[in-house]
Amino acid sequence: MLSAADRRLGGIFNTVSKPGHATMGELLDICRTVTGSSAELVWTPPERIAQAAITPWTELPIWVPTDGALAGLHAGDVSSAFRCGLECRPVADTVADTWVWLETEGDPQSLSDGSVGLDPGREGKVLTGQC
Repeated sequence: MLSAADRRLGGIFNTVSKPGHATMGELLDICRTVTGSSAELVWTPPERIAQAAITPWTELPIWVPTDGALAGLHAGDVSSAFRCGLECRPVADTVADTWVWLETEGDPQSLSDGSVGLDPGREGKVLTGQC
């Protein structure tokens, strides 16, 4: 974005990565590594998430289903941004810098104490099939 501003580039651009830049698994593994988390990743079918009325993106940060109201997040046309020189930085760099920012400016504990994201009790019910 800064490079585009320096070049006085104008227009409408979708400035996210191309599909395949990183998988959800890669992102979460990087998050565990950077934060020193020992979280166990449990892959849950989207149908179970929908059945439990978990709000995509809000209660389950970053994740959205591939269909429905938020499906467009998976299908944005980024071709013009890349034609004009957009380069996406490595996901590990973004996660590491975000974590440093949270530790400096925010409260990383709030990310794991249930005050952000899905309530831990509700998560447990979904994972055990009680929801």
